[in-house]
Amino acid sequence: MAKISAALYEYQKNKRLFYVPILTSLTTGGVTASFGMLGDIIIAEPDAYIAFAGKKVIEQTLNTTILKVRVGRVGLRFNPYLNGAHDTVRLKDPRSDRVSRK
Repeated sequence: MAKISAALYEYQKNKRLFYVPILTSLTTGGVTASFGMLGDIIIAEPDAYIAFAGKKVIEQTLNTTILKVRVGRVGLRFNPYLNGAHDTVRLKDPRSDRVSRK
């Protein structure tokens, strides 16, 4: 995780490039601890499971079940403690105008 985060720092700060991670299901553990949450804008897919740890680890640690939280008009399942960790929720559509190639 440290090497990936350091490389991303070099990419963003020294080369002044824009970085946008797109979080899909499952996004847990090392991804959320490093490059998944270091973007300039963070995009998540609807119904993506996004958490610092996996579902079983969270449920065993907190002795509870993970809730399904509604974000806008689409559902997004994630650890409630990460509420606000992403900037937008987008449908997985290759024709989307939010993410494009040039």
